[in-house]
This record gives sequence, C-alpha cells and structure tokens, in this order.
Amino acid sequence: MKINLYRLLLCISMAVALFPAIAGCEEPGSGAAEIPPAQTSTGDGAAGQQTLEVAAFEGGFGRAYFDKLVEAFEAENPGVKITLICSPRIEEIVRPRIVAGNPPDVLMSFGVTRIGQMANEGDLLDLTDIFDQPAPGRQENLRDIVSNGLIDTVCMPLKDGRIYLAPTDAGAGAIYYNETLFAENGWNPPETWDEFFALGDKAREEGIYLFTYHGIYPGSVEMMLMPAIASTAGIDAFERILNYEEGAWKDPDVTRVMEVFARIADENYLLPGSVAMNHTQSQSAFIQGRALFIPCGSWLINEMRDVVPETGFSFGFMPTPTFERSDTRYLIGGCSFNVVTADSSNPELAKQFIQFTYREDMIKLLAELNTSIMPVNGAVDLVRHLVPEAVYNTFKVYDSTTVLIPDWAPVPVTGINIIDEIYDPLNSVMNGRITVAEWADSIEGATAILRREIAAR
Repeated sequence: MKINLYRLLLCISMAVALFPAIAGCEEPGSGAAEIPPAQTSTGDGAAGQQTLEVAAFEGGFGRAYFDKLVEAFEAENPGVKITLICSPRIEEIVRPRIVAGNPPDVLMSFGVTRIGQMANEGDLLDLTDIFDQPAPGRQENLRDIVSNGLIDTVCMPLKDGRIYLAPTDAGAGAIYYNETLFAENGWNPPETWDEFFALGDKAREEGIYLFTYHGIYPGSVEMMLMPAIASTAGIDAFERILNYEEGAWKDPDVTRVMEVFARIADENYLLPGSVAMNHTQSQSAFIQGRALFIPCGSWLINEMRDVVPETGFSFGFMPTPTFERSDTRYLIGGCSFNVVTADSSNPELAKQFIQFTYREDMIKLLAELNTSIMPVNGAVDLVRHLVPEAVYNTFKVYDSTTVLIPDWAPVPVTGINIIDEIYDPLNSVMNGRITVAEWADSIEGATAILRREIAAR
C-alpha cells in the first residue's frame, strides 16, 4: 500500500543523544485565554498561580521551538508559570521522578519505545477527551485531523481504544546522498544492493568511501536495517521481530541483511574512523564528500544547515536498496510524542497545553524552528514556505514509497532497551570483533529477557 505523508502511520524512537545537556529554564507569562480554575501553586510560584512543568527531549533541532511554545502559551494564559527542562538525556532525568511519583506534568518529543513502556505501566494520562474535542481553530475533532492511521495504532499503545500519545514533529528516515555529486558523475541512486556496492567501487576510484554512520550513536542505522529486513524477509518476519518472538533474528533472510554491514566493513567500503564518530562528525564527513551515503533522519538537514557549502552539495534522499529489484522498498517515517503523566499535579492545564501545540500558528512555529511537519492533515501545504526545499523534497518521497510501521509490542519497564540491544553491537561487527551470528545471538538474548518479563507481568 502506498502512503503519503497525510497517511503517515509510523512512529519510532529517534531519541539519540545529540548535544551536551543544557539546563532547564523558566519563562514568565502574561496574556489572556481560558484556563482551568486557578490552583494553589507549588514550588516558587506566587499564591493562586498555576504551574506546569514540561520536560522536552532536545535532539538535533535544539530547544528554540520549546522555548517559543512555552512563551506563547504563557502569554495567552495569565497566572500560568511553566518550568521547562530540555536535555538530550531527558529520559534519564525524568525516569527516577516517574518511579518516585513526582514526574513533570508534560513530556515532549519522546520516542514511542519508552512512551509505550510508560503507558503499559500506567504512567500516562488518558488523552482521549481532548482528541474528541474540536481541534484548535477547526471544526473537526482533533482525532479526525491527525494523519490517518496514527490514532488507531501507536497512539493507543494499550490497544484499549484510549489515546495516550499525542503525535508531533513528523520525520522521515532513510539514506542520504549528495545529489549534486551524483549528477556531476552521472551516477543514479542504487535500487539494489548489487548496485550499491558497484557504486562503492566507482566512488573508490574518486577517493570516496561508500558509507559512514553515527558510530557513537549507532541507533540511526535503524533507518537502513529495518526497511531492508522488511524488504528481504517480508512483513511477517518483520512483525515477529517487533513482537520479540524467539528465533526472529535467526531467520536466514534477516541475517542476510545483517551481513550487508559486515561486507561494508570487510571489503573496505566503510569510511575509516566511523565507529568512533559522533553524529555531527559523521554527518560532516558525509557533507564533505568523504562518504557517499549515511543513514539518518530528516533532522540532518536542519542540524547541518551551517555546514553545507553554498555550491557542490544538495541533499538527496532514497529508500534502502533491496536484493531483488522486484522487492518492495520501504521508508521509515516517524514522529515523536507529547504526553501527560498520570501523576501530573495539574492534568487539565497539561491537556490544554497539549491541545495548544495543534494550533495553526504553533504548527508553523514547529516548521520554522525545527523544519518539522506536524502529522495532521494539510500541514505540508500549510508550512511549505517555511521549510527548506530539501525537507519538502524529502517528504515528497512518501508519495512513491511504502512507509514502514515498526510498532514495537509494549513491554514492562526493564533494563532492556531493544533499540540499544540491536544497534550497540554494530561497532563490534564493523571492527571485526564479533560475527553477524554473534550479533544475532546477542539480540536473541535480549528478546528472551523481554519475553520473560512480559509473561511475568
């Protein structure tokens, strides 16, 4: 089934640590709008003042959007004071507070894996009522303007008909290349793995390596590995992986895909030093023309805007290659989520804040500051003039490519993060310290623990 951005179905965890932690800030508020009845403040607030604490994941887009969003909400709500905490390590900051029953009121831009766990543990507030109300400035209910498929899938992680997750900042993940370089050399983006490696041989003659990736944060390889598994092993095999089924990673077609990465390393297609590079170092090397391809999310365009040269470079974006030309090619499409915690000290105000993010001017703010598109109907046309052409062109790929839906089965809160378990061993594969079979064994061991935890709950 072909799905464009308006029918974006997938949300995945893209939360990788991108910047050093930055301390939270507090912004004073003023203005006018309807708010719930005044409550006695907590902390340092004045008597009668309403307070809200918002914790946001600060990824590749920085924190400017969150700052402006809070400022705008306070400006329209007299007597509201919001404390904003932003960090690339925000999950580590809020997790102990959630366990202690003293969480922030709102969590913003969290990935679906962690949020799904929280919903399963009863740590999230039911948001169904706000989605059954008219969207800000529109006649339709909020649930009816969210991109088709999201509400009934990942936004209901408990599969009980209740909405816990409010989707935000849609993105896309696949493989980036330099469109200008390809045009100058008469190269076409490869559709098959044979073409991929053949192009690597041509690039070698020009002193360019085939591939680099975020070695310190290898989770970005999800943009390449998971679509390839779906293409090669099929959707049923892909679903077995998402449900942690025994032997899912031992499927011969799955390990065939994993062997692609071993080949990249063994046959000298990998840019030297990649395993020790962080996200900006590998992305800079790619933009400098040292490697043809890098798997990444669409935040790359905004994050590296000050590094891209004025001439000689333009972002190209392609789905993952396949072994057979007839195989379906997939893209990872995505978004993150805003939620209200179950132990919020001011749940009604927190829900109002969530609704506020869907206002037309706030959708434009997200596009302007994060070059991101809210996954609601009409957003692409609304913000087209606010996002770079490269971002708009990225989303056009949705019109001709099947969107992948890695909807991981919810699990109890444990020490196992399946994304880390899958991708952290990749550097050892690239360095030749472990084999692909050992990589698969490692993941199988992690999923066995998850199965035991699920069975015991």
